[in-house]
Amino acid sequence: MIARNTLTALALAYISAGFAVSASGGVYEATVLSDNPVGYWQLNETPPPDSPTRNFKQAVNLGSAGTGAIDGFYDFGLTPGSTYGAVGPRPPALPGMDAGNNAPHLDGTDDIVYVADQNPYDIAGELTIEGWIHPDDLGGQRAILGKYMMQGNQRSYLLLLEEGNPRLVISPDGTFGSAVGDVTAPGPVPTGTWTHVAGTFKPDDFMRLYVNGEQVAEITEGAEGVPSQIFTTGQAVRIGYFGSVPPENFKGFFDGRLDEIALYDRALSAAEIRQHYQSALVPEPATLLIWSLLAGLGIGVGWRRKR
Repeated sequence: MIARNTLTALALAYISAGFAVSASGGVYEATVLSDNPVGYWQLNETPPPDSPTRNFKQAVNLGSAGTGAIDGFYDFGLTPGSTYGAVGPRPPALPGMDAGNNAPHLDGTDDIVYVADQNPYDIAGELTIEGWIHPDDLGGQRAILGKYMMQGNQRSYLLLLEEGNPRLVISPDGTFGSAVGDVTAPGPVPTGTWTHVAGTFKPDDFMRLYVNGEQVAEITEGAEGVPSQIFTTGQAVRIGYFGSVPPENFKGFFDGRLDEIALYDRALSAAEIRQHYQSALVPEPATLLIWSLLAGLGIGVGWRRKR
């Protein structure tokens, strides 16, 4: 049972922070937007009735970079198994998410969400990438978000899974040479469930990885080597893919569902990352206030935060 003062404090904290939670959003969306991402692709689009798996549907960007040319689009191949509008992270497991939240399901073979190159995504300094993932297959290298193409040394930044282990790669010169920054989590994420992952970078200081709000890996300036900048390329931002074209022809496609992908031009703090994850576990403020009143009447509330 949750104590009345705890429920009231949670609700009032969100309300006093100015989080306007709409019927189509949720506490998590409001929390992310309050930290001003340049890119925030909820990937909540649903398919048209006549074309459930085809290409080029718009993937709207809610971040500060704006919409229009800054939006992405779904570029799905012909291999069966991909769709948009699959079930995303939702209540009851994640009550801070919208009850109708959707996510694309990528088949791990030829599906990406493509965002054309724009100045707001040419981040050279501090960086954060975060999102929710529900992988089907952990084998190999599976991109979450990157501005990173191996062909012609067009590498900037990349958050991926390496045999299921979250990994953040930063290139200061477009190559994968000795100056690259590279940090990998010590263990894999699970399949068959939603996991929050994030990577942060501060030039000449640190690179960090987080899983479900907790820091799991870090490298710092010194012997480990943290780059002084991120290389600027003309490559697109790609969600669910990195690689190269022939003759190398390497393809790091994500296999499973991705959702709530956000990109920031600053390194979020550990407290901010934790708050983002925990906001997905908290119902919207009106529900908290109702529970608070019920608790005051001695009526137990059965909600528990997932650990």
